[in-house]
Amino acid sequence: MGEQLGRVIERKRAREDAERHRTELEGTVRERTSDLLKAHDRAEALARARSALFNTVTHELATPLHNALAALDNGDTTTVRSQLGLLKDRVDALLNVAAENGQEDVGGPQMCVLADAVHQICTAQESLGGPVALAVDPTAAEEVLIDTGRLRSALDTVIAGMRLADPSAAISVRVHLAGREAVLEVRSSGHAADPSTMEVASRAISEAHGRFIESNGGVDLVLPVSRPRLRRQGTNRRILLVDDTKVTQQLASMMLAGGGLEVDLAGDGIEALERLRETQYGAVLMDIRMPRLDGLTATQQVRAGEAGPSSADIPIIAMTAEAAPGAAEAGLLAGFDAYLTKPFTKDSLLTVVGRFLPARRRAFGGPFGTTTSRPDVILLLTTPRISNASAAAERHVVAHLRLDPFRLSEHFEQEALVRRGLQLLTQLLQPDRS
Repeated sequence: MGEQLGRVIERKRAREDAERHRTELEGTVRERTSDLLKAHDRAEALARARSALFNTVTHELATPLHNALAALDNGDTTTVRSQLGLLKDRVDALLNVAAENGQEDVGGPQMCVLADAVHQICTAQESLGGPVALAVDPTAAEEVLIDTGRLRSALDTVIAGMRLADPSAAISVRVHLAGREAVLEVRSSGHAADPSTMEVASRAISEAHGRFIESNGGVDLVLPVSRPRLRRQGTNRRILLVDDTKVTQQLASMMLAGGGLEVDLAGDGIEALERLRETQYGAVLMDIRMPRLDGLTATQQVRAGEAGPSSADIPIIAMTAEAAPGAAEAGLLAGFDAYLTKPFTKDSLLTVVGRFLPARRRAFGGPFGTTTSRPDVILLLTTPRISNASAAAERHVVAHLRLDPFRLSEHFEQEALVRRGLQLLTQLLQPDRS
């Protein structure tokens, strides 16, 4: 009798333990779902705030722009220089504010050893519901840039969902690198997880621009990574410059031509894809904010082979004023090989481009990419995104010169370029009346 009573008590305790684990796992799934919903709400709030922010930014920038244009018309170069300096100071202040706010963010793309990141997640899961068998491929010992926040959210949710479906199931995770992707093969010996749980995990992977692949006994989580050890290399010295602003095209072309490079132009991502299908280039300089097809999406399509297999591994360098926290990391995960922010000099541009091109001696005696050339031009932001009722956005750059911008005989009508750039930005800062 006592033995039977003991077995009954043991079964009761086992049921209680299973119910407790199930409650904990349901709590984990609810927490992850709540996190995703909160992130969606934050994104909507951010979109609403952009309009108010634009009004503030334009107020800070419009006055020095107006003063600089007026002084330019009157030939007052001293005032022009002072107002351009004020403009740059205000822009730097705005960027500093963005950087300070960005420090409060958690998760997101980070540099880490892939195996260590996955091991930490699996260890935390073991404390919740039981062992997780982790198999680490030697490739996963490499340090990579990966969206650790969404990786954790997806892997936590998948494991919790598998345990909810079958608390006694054996869970295993195998992690490895395949090219520029991290692959996590998550398997369960028990029943398949609930579809709604898998939808939460799939959404997290999709937001990281990855792939969620369901298979027999589990799922594969595939996330893009940037691997500093891998460097794409161009085969020639012909450059495709992709930008929707004529002023930027002119100035950047002058810089590149001064480095002995041949330059072709494209006005947006769609034109860039067409050019890449037709011509073999050594590298691409890609703006980010453009009409029709933006630079991030165009780069992802190039990497997917949509510009032809011969262009899938071409070096692509972001050339943009997008300097907000996380922008560079997002660009690298999208497939950029380097991220060049404005303002930059001719020398810094040629140095970055030169990393991905065959070496060549320059005519004036210095190697390509060294600092022996004159820093003729510096590109000074700014790239306001204009939000109106139709949610249209335009991206523009205004340029001014690092050297004296009024010595026309020396620098290819630089005053006209400055004037045109200031006029463009002034037009953009006018309130949208559509």
